[in-house]
Amino acid sequence: MKKINQYVSIVDEKNIIIHGKYEIGKDLPSGEYYMWGKEINYSYIRETWKYNFDKIGDCYAVFKKGDKLRFEAGKMTPIENIVYIKKDTLNVLVPGHVYRIEKEILIGYYVYKFDDRYFKDEGVFLKKINVVLIYMKLIQIHAFIESRESLEM
Repeated sequence: MKKINQYVSIVDEKNIIIHGKYEIGKDLPSGEYYMWGKEINYSYIRETWKYNFDKIGDCYAVFKKGDKLRFEAGKMTPIENIVYIKKDTLNVLVPGHVYRIEKEILIGYYVYKFDDRYFKDEGVFLKKINVVLIYMKLIQIHAFIESRESLEM
């Protein structure tokens, strides 16, 4: 087993896929893949649609039979080839990793907190949080309105 980051280990290094062109179902099996690297760049064609992705850190992707994949940067492996590294006390979730609910973290509510060790620009962080809070308030207002027969303004 090979540890590739602080979150994931690879079971069999022979199943690590690097850059190249692949047809899913012919060159690679269909299914979910874990991708990682300093930079991840790939595109694929599904039926008549073309999708392009540039990522940093890690991510997941699902490919279906017939997809035409062009993998240009990073590494990937089938999801069955990874093992999550369990943390005894995972009380802080840090940016730069996609956490799998129930496999890495529990279902629940999490508090966002600015920490300059992880964010370079507090303004960007706060803008994103404000959008989330506004969206959550709208959901709460909508739920409140639906729960009442009438609402006086």
